[in-house]
Amino acid sequence: MSTHTNDIPPDTRRSFFLGVFNGAAFLFAESLIAANLVLTNFIGKLTTSNFLIGLVVPLRDAGWFLPQLFVSSYLQYRERMLPIYRVVMVVRSAAWLGMAVAILTFRDSNPMALLLMFYALYSINGLASGVSGLPFMDVVAKTIPSRRRGSFFAARLFFGSLLGLVASVLIDIALGGALGLSYFTAIGLLFLISWGAASIGMFAFGAIREPPGEIREEPSTLGQHVRRAARLPRGDRNFRLLLLGRVLLMLSYTAAPFYGPYATRELGADDRIISVFLAAQTISFLVANPLWARLSDRRGNRLVILLTLAFGALIPIVALTIKPMLSTTSVPHTQWAYVYVLVFVLWGLFESGVGVGAMNLLLDFAPPRDRAIYIGLTNTVLGIALMSTALGGALADWIGLPGVFAFSLACTLLGLLAFYKMREPRDRVVEPVADG
Repeated sequence: MSTHTNDIPPDTRRSFFLGVFNGAAFLFAESLIAANLVLTNFIGKLTTSNFLIGLVVPLRDAGWFLPQLFVSSYLQYRERMLPIYRVVMVVRSAAWLGMAVAILTFRDSNPMALLLMFYALYSINGLASGVSGLPFMDVVAKTIPSRRRGSFFAARLFFGSLLGLVASVLIDIALGGALGLSYFTAIGLLFLISWGAASIGMFAFGAIREPPGEIREEPSTLGQHVRRAARLPRGDRNFRLLLLGRVLLMLSYTAAPFYGPYATRELGADDRIISVFLAAQTISFLVANPLWARLSDRRGNRLVILLTLAFGALIPIVALTIKPMLSTTSVPHTQWAYVYVLVFVLWGLFESGVGVGAMNLLLDFAPPRDRAIYIGLTNTVLGIALMSTALGGALADWIGLPGVFAFSLACTLLGLLAFYKMREPRDRVVEPVADG
């Protein structure tokens, strides 16, 4: 796909390519240990608790979102953010490596110790990613023009998805027995490769030449900062709708950890089907990616999110209906999981649209001088919402997986309504909000 780098001023091209390399490396790393497939299956080998299985995705994502309002109180007075990013990337790399070592060390001897160590290191990595998340977004906003960010994020997703195909092959080789490894040894090996790719990606982003940014000169306490943040959406209907829509979008992820296990529990699939699901999801990513990028650059990110949520609504609908529909046909039970692959085709379209549109929509809202507080408030609110999705496991124990899928569908449709009522933010004028 085209990254439109010829349209970008020469002094930003280096940042564009380093940022794309960072995104591709991270997507490869995350595909190797895909949270909604590989990790949930891995945790399912250690425990039968739906709560712990359902904790995987929200714990990763909420760790990225939650700290950002408080981090923004400090960072809004810094002209450059990359020094913070570089320090935190050391912590993340160490935690990532620690997970691999824990799996290889305790793989057979002590499953409970492995479970506890995994979640502890996983949480550290997630929170560290939250501290680095705001510097990441600020550097992107400084170095990539608004009407090229769609292409930027799409290029990250596109090349990361190509590497995701490689990851699906590696998963099949490791988990399919071709190497003669036990299940937990194979998972440990995937984690080691994932750690290497993530570390290289972080180093690449840390090498960007960051220009100084606009900062707030008036000092304020943390309390004043939080009160000022709370006032941002009060007088701004569009920003309120953005927050509401993003919260509902995140709540729809309650069902994410269970689409994979549903195939093995209810449709009779074996572990190797995970590689098929991941490949289908990745190919879908690749097909949708340039379309989302073009739409983002030319028509804005609100439209991207509207169409994304329309595809997202189809995911739980297919998951809810595919078993009863197939039960009335002559399709052999052993083939049901291969029909269910449609869920992951739709998931690829959905995730690609979210990856291109959601973060860009927030950056379009945030004025340069107040970027830290806009991003910090939004992402901390989303972190709280994501922590609530950890109850998805308890919800599954209570009402079953079909009930969780129905809840996800309701959140997706309500989010679609919120974004429909919101205006495209690129041309709006934002008045600064005073301290107090």
